Amino acid sequence: MPLHENLIWLLLFLFAVFSIYGYRILYAQALKAFANSARIQSNPKALKKLNKKTKQDTPSFILTLVGVFLSVSVVFSVYKYLESNRINTTSKFQAIATTAMQNDCTTNCSVYGITQDQLIGPQLEQECCYGRPDYIFTWQSNDPKVILKEHVTTSGIDAVWLGERVQEDVESTILVRNDMNSIIRQNQNKIDNAYKHALNITPSMHASFAFIHLTIAPNGQVTHSNIILTDINSVEFKNNLLKIFNNLRFSSGPFQTMEFTYRVRLQPIQSE
Repeated sequence: MPLHENLIWLLLFLFAVFSIYGYRILYAQALKAFANSARIQSNPKALKKLNKKTKQDTPSFILTLVGVFLSVSVVFSVYKYLESNRINTTSKFQAIATTAMQNDCTTNCSVYGITQDQLIGPQLEQECCYGRPDYIFTWQSNDPKVILKEHVTTSGIDAVWLGERVQEDVESTILVRNDMNSIIRQNQNKIDNAYKHALNITPSMHASFAFIHLTIAPNGQVTHSNIILTDINSVEFKNNLLKIFNNLRFSSGPFQTMEFTYRVRLQPIQSE
């Protein structure tokens, strides 16, 4: 169940609970009115008993009203904070999905007979779940009818194309670069060593993942890199990580300039 629906049910529950206490407030007022009646005034014993009961109930009514106010204030404050955090997280993953869409369109838009300008979006199709982001952003063109879905999680990005192909194969002498993951894995030890060095300097540093966006020229050099999403809280380690990726060398050949997003996974280091 989405977070905002849970909060709404909580508010309804609080309203129901405190409505019962509201009934007690009305009941106390009725007791006071009854105590002031001529009939009860003429019976000292009954009047003493009634006044005692009224005094016992009234303080709890005041505390109840204070409790209602504080409870509702806390619920709305938490909701405002969580909603702001959700919007910021969605914006970050939308930026990742947009970059992935541009990369996918470079190789697939012509297959479906469209250009990137014809794709309208993104539309947020799926948003789940708080603490474990899982998003689907959708772009579509109207003529011809083509839909592109970018499924983005902290584990990676998957693209799904829906529509009629106008050509099965893109007739081109330009090769598709496919050595990105293998080259990066060959340099994983450099990433691990930089991570260990950063922890030795700052033992309290937090880092578990980073999405790094690369631009690779036809000659295999990285012409641009930046971190688009991470939980690393060390500026020095982030800069060292970018230096490692900037120094990577990929295959040279008849390739297009390619943009590529890679997820770096940083595993906790066991103390010796």
